[in-house]
This record gives sequence, structure tokens and C-alpha cells, in this order.
Amino acid sequence: MRALIIQNNLQSANTFQTALSRTQIHSEIVDLGGEFAHLSIPNRYDLICYSLLERSAEGIESLIKIRFHHRTPVMIISDRPAASEKLRWFAGGADDYVEREIADEELQARIHAIVRRDKGHAKSVITVGKLEVDLQSRTVRANDLPIYLTKMQFRTLEALALNTPRTLSNDYLVNYFCSDGNPPSVNTIQQAVSGIRKKLRLACYGINYIHSSFIGGYALFN
Repeated sequence: MRALIIQNNLQSANTFQTALSRTQIHSEIVDLGGEFAHLSIPNRYDLICYSLLERSAEGIESLIKIRFHHRTPVMIISDRPAASEKLRWFAGGADDYVEREIADEELQARIHAIVRRDKGHAKSVITVGKLEVDLQSRTVRANDLPIYLTKMQFRTLEALALNTPRTLSNDYLVNYFCSDGNPPSVNTIQQAVSGIRKKLRLACYGINYIHSSFIGGYALFN
């Protein structure tokens, strides 16, 4: 999963980025006053986070502009704001508002919940045929058998499950995994997909759930 952090205090944003990393969510940081159009938000990020140290009318204006073009979920992170401030953000289009001291477990649960809802999944377990992907516990079962995946394989399957049955291009998957300026190669993603397919076919008697696109990319469906 990948997030964009919009900030007006870099130190606080870096702290929040570290918290996201602990929950296996990768992120990039941009300045509040910057332009985001070139970032291709819907194709690159599953979540937008506003990390703000103080009350910011500019931040709410920025959110309204983003909401005019994108439906990507938005979470606000701030320090014990007044109720009226929270209401202003929700009116501007925010999906959730949390305090900076939030525990990692609750932060992860909230993020997974709003991203799942945006993708059309009400529960943490996404089911495709006999395949079950639990985004919360980060476990996989196929034909009622546990499937043990590498970290790279699970993150690949997570991206496909969240977007099922949509086809994800190789560029989308590279951006999904991009972290610390060192994104995986297309070949690395292909190897991850190949490994997942082998494990699922063994458990499901040859059934293939990951389908290749003739234009490049993959889709997860029954």
C-alpha cells in the first residue's frame, strides 16, 4: 500500500512517515504549498495523508482542490484539534481524522478500512473464488489451506486483491512498491507473480487466479 503525505512541518511528517513504515505502508512527502497534479494521484497512491502541525486554512483549500479531481481516501493527522476544526476538514472531503499519538495498530486498522471501502471491500478479507487474502493479518488461504508468501509476493497479491478484477499495469505495480527511491524492476514483479501462481495452483488443483494482460500487467479474478 502506498500513501502521499502532504505536510506543513517536515519533522512531524518524517515522524508520521516512520509510523507508516512500521505498518508496512510506504509513502512520499510533499510540501503543502506544492503542486500535486504531476504525481498522477489515482494511479500511484492508495491514500493521501495531511500531516499538519497547526491549523491550516491552506490545507483545507488544498483538500477541496484534490477532491474536485480525485476520490482517493484522505486522512488528516494533527494534534488534539478543536471539534470545529475537525468538522471543517470533514466538510472539505476528509475520510478520517486522527491524533498524532495514535497507536500503530489503530493507525493500520483505520488506513486499511478506508482504503478497502474506497476499493469496494467492506471487510478485511477479500475473497476471490477459493482464495482468501486477509489484509489485516497479512495472511493468505487457498482452498482452505494456508499459503506462505514472501513479503514481496504478499504485497503483489495485496495490490491485485484490492483492485480485483481490474488489470494493473506494470507501471502501476512498480509505483505501488516504490520506496526510498528504489522501486523493484518489472522482472522482480514478474518473478513474484510467478511464485504466487505456483503456490495457488498447487493448493487449488491447477486453478489460475492471476491473469496476464496482453498489454502488460495482471488482474486477479476467478
